[in-house]
Amino acid sequence: MASVGKRSQAGSQKAALGARYGIADNPRNTLQRRVILQVLEGAPGHLSAEAISRAVARAFPEISRATVYRTLDRLEQAGVVSHTHAGTAGALYHLSDKPRHLHLMCNRCGKVTEATDVTSTESLGAELMARFGFAADPTHYVIGGTCAACLALASEDTPASD
Repeated sequence: MASVGKRSQAGSQKAALGARYGIADNPRNTLQRRVILQVLEGAPGHLSAEAISRAVARAFPEISRATVYRTLDRLEQAGVVSHTHAGTAGALYHLSDKPRHLHLMCNRCGKVTEATDVTSTESLGAELMARFGFAADPTHYVIGGTCAACLALASEDTPASD
């Protein structure tokens, strides 16, 4: 009787998660896809494929790293997941249901900040199109620099000049 309850609870979770991401009627609404979506939903920010794989393995060790990578590719093709190229940090993944935003990555501590409502994104895209005929997607890459916390630490370490 308890297994029936568990199955119906799992079924309702499957339906709810599938409905949120438009994959409810998809026969490929698999356990792997649902687990990866749950990991991304619970993440405080962007995650590398390796971090997603580790989180999945804690709950489902039978799901291989290769399956996680393949599933992330398929979820991205379906428009459910997006990735951002983060230089040496590799690709960082997040759910596609967020508004378009820039990714600011601190070169010192590695923190990634989502910059929403940045009007210069559109003006940069328009200028690149006008000058070079190039349709840029600045949200696909990170902008490197130094975050406020690291700037504050750096200013504390710099002796005052007389």
